[in-house]
Amino acid sequence: MRCSIFVRAFLGTLVTSGRAISLDKRIPNTMVYSFEDISPTLDLSWVPCFDNFTCTILQVPLDYSSPYDGNTTLAFIKIPSANATAEDILYNPGGPGGSGISSILTSPAGFVKLIGSQYNIVGFDPRGVNNSGISLDCFPDDLGAAVDFAAETLNFPINAESEFDVSETYLKELGFGQRCTAAQDPAAPKKYANTVAVANDMRYYTELVAKQRGQAVETSKLWYYGQSYGTILGQTFATLFPERIGRMVLDGVVDTEDYYSGAWRTSLQDTDAAFKTFFTTCFAAGPERCAFRGNATSAAELEQRFASLYNMLHENPILADPRLTPTPFVYDWRDLKLAIFEDLYNPMAYYPPLAELFVAVEQRNASALAAAPRGVLRAPLNNSVISCIDQAGRSNLSTLSAFRAYLSHTRHQSWVGGEKWIAIAGGPCPALDIVPPGSQLFRGSIGTNKTSTPILMLSSALDPVAPISGARVSSARFPGSALLEVNGTAVCTCSLFFQSTPSGPSIPSPCPTLFSTAAQYHLS
Repeated sequence: MRCSIFVRAFLGTLVTSGRAISLDKRIPNTMVYSFEDISPTLDLSWVPCFDNFTCTILQVPLDYSSPYDGNTTLAFIKIPSANATAEDILYNPGGPGGSGISSILTSPAGFVKLIGSQYNIVGFDPRGVNNSGISLDCFPDDLGAAVDFAAETLNFPINAESEFDVSETYLKELGFGQRCTAAQDPAAPKKYANTVAVANDMRYYTELVAKQRGQAVETSKLWYYGQSYGTILGQTFATLFPERIGRMVLDGVVDTEDYYSGAWRTSLQDTDAAFKTFFTTCFAAGPERCAFRGNATSAAELEQRFASLYNMLHENPILADPRLTPTPFVYDWRDLKLAIFEDLYNPMAYYPPLAELFVAVEQRNASALAAAPRGVLRAPLNNSVISCIDQAGRSNLSTLSAFRAYLSHTRHQSWVGGEKWIAIAGGPCPALDIVPPGSQLFRGSIGTNKTSTPILMLSSALDPVAPISGARVSSARFPGSALLEVNGTAVCTCSLFFQSTPSGPSIPSPCPTLFSTAAQYHLS
């Protein structure tokens, strides 16, 4: 659930008893290259890090309403602006479980280009993620087991035609929930790693910034950019603290009520339609830019060719060249569906290699398939743990029959992603006996009558896991918000600038997407 559009002019123009933690500060001018070398502090004490950044680890209460319950830590990284009065823009890349620190370190220049050098760009790891406190590890000291379980169960499509496979997956996911419940640190239980708690962490961050600047703490404002799950976090913050928004841009908007309900029943509404754009854009791009194009006379012909190669693979899997793989493996229809589903997250980057994969399958090229990635671990295991904690027992997949019924629903909704989605959405939750404390349990409905600043929402017309219908519903829950719809699939990866006009924002010429075809935009 990721998008890559950012409207940076919006940020500059108003649109109408735990474990003891050491608090010794480091020498400010010491360059550090690991968060393990940074001591937690009670304020935002930034130190130089990773050559071109500043970092800090902040000690925060596990529960702001019950400070004697103990503390945890939050890690932050900042691309500092030369502007001494620059606003801090907090960034969340999605997940849940995504690392804002990793994102910033991976592409600092990209963030500066998208957001602007006039701001401090701050990535952070929420509770339970990477460099921050609260361990969500369900396989303590056994990373290999965690990776294997994720790859073989949580990240791999179920063979819904096999009753054994369905039952086995159901039982494995129950076992995962039970294991995660048992593997906890009593000083910092997993229940404190939830979205409401992170929203409060962001509020607390703004208060510390205001305090350092001599501003009123009680009226501090959040400047925020969230993608995918980050839009859930943003909507949660806006619901809890509507008067504390400085600027908020939500990119790849998710129906947050569907998320908290534990149902996730709408996520795949546009997945298959998104996949169909592969054939139309491949045909339009021509054989020079799309390896699967060949001599086809229409997009429909390409779609029929794909159906033929898929049916062939379903009946006759292919042994990848065993001389070129660590262990022998058979490439089958589930590998192909997984590749399609993963590549829909970023068609501009992945449609060209996906076209080459289709050619390899069609030609039964064992050497090429030996080199083909067998799916990327889109989200770490803490993705499932955090989302299950947020559901707080609302998931109803507590029996095998309910599991089957939900599988039937997801398969009916999407041919591409139906067999995979159930492993992500709700499968482990019934056996995960972890519920947030009452102060961090989200109750009520998402939305508010008014926010201190209107929220800007961005979504693609065909997002494979966050349908545009969810963005429209979300925008309606926040009167005054604006929704920018991109008439494209999943992602437009160039920056987008709003121009100020008497009637509101105007849209520049489209940017290239997919096989260098164009996207279109409109503001609703």
